[in-house]
Amino acid sequence: MENKNKDIAFNSSATDNKNAVRPLLEIVIPTYNRAECIVTYFEHLKNAFGKYNFIVSVYDSGTDGKTREFFKNFFSDQVRYFAVDPSVHIDEKTLIALENSVAKYVWLCADTRIAEVNTLFESIDLSAEDSEIILLYPPQFTPNKIGAEIDKQEFFGSNFCRLTTYGATVCAKRMLDSIDRKKILEDFGGKYFVYPCALARATRGPFKILHGEFVRVVENTTSGWVTKKQALEIWTRCFQESIAKLDDSLESGTREKIIKERGTVDCFFTPIGLMSFRATGNFSRKLLNEYLPWLQKSLACPLWLAKLIAVTPPFIFRALRAIKHSIRKMRGKEKIYC
Repeated sequence: MENKNKDIAFNSSATDNKNAVRPLLEIVIPTYNRAECIVTYFEHLKNAFGKYNFIVSVYDSGTDGKTREFFKNFFSDQVRYFAVDPSVHIDEKTLIALENSVAKYVWLCADTRIAEVNTLFESIDLSAEDSEIILLYPPQFTPNKIGAEIDKQEFFGSNFCRLTTYGATVCAKRMLDSIDRKKILEDFGGKYFVYPCALARATRGPFKILHGEFVRVVENTTSGWVTKKQALEIWTRCFQESIAKLDDSLESGTREKIIKERGTVDCFFTPIGLMSFRATGNFSRKLLNEYLPWLQKSLACPLWLAKLIAVTPPFIFRALRAIKHSIRKMRGKEKIYC
């Protein structure tokens, strides 16, 4: 297979056989210095290899060499490994992965979000499916219109924030091929919402929503947005500026709904969400004042309460979080689906 992107180098046996049957599904995993997660991921997938018609493509921009070392000794005709220049931004890295995908459907996951291949193949017949986007919701959510027809405006208006979650979408390759990488990066690059915005630009439907245990979180890992100091900026200014540039794809009412509901989805700007931000040092009085013009459009609690949380010592919320995790562990909730 010819490498069309100068930013990646790869070794692959999954595409060497030109007479091989085209895979129905390709799990795409961007990763960076998380070899331990990759090992866990493939340990989980090993029983699915040979059972279902799928491949896995790993895009590694790590600097410690551990993930590369793992794949030197991992041989499977269902696995492709790509080494990506660490200087390539995650937004472009994602689009490169979509361009290089070869299966009928592409499932973009994170290295900390394990795809439950068995569940997906038992839930839907991908060989007969014609949806452009299959949206996956976990058990703890009750989405509207499961399995029902839904138009583009309603689909994105009610589900856009879900599209920002790794592992939440299975997309048709025919739709992904229409994405203009250069144009998408010009409009959305560097703001961390390239993927959902590219989907909004590219798709015309149909859409399908499924509900079940499709993605499991690797234990003892943390979502990236919690640990990044620019979390508030990403989910206010960057998010809203990205949505605004979708005026050629989504109606004004749809865009306004997405921004307004951002606060309640995943509880980001509810009291609980703001406490989580504060516990990790990502929310303060200074940050509140700096991003208030954007935050007010998505805030899901009274402003006075947000101000109170912003000045409360972070250790209080860290202690509360530790208690919550201890209770969860005592109840035996080891598997977390997202």
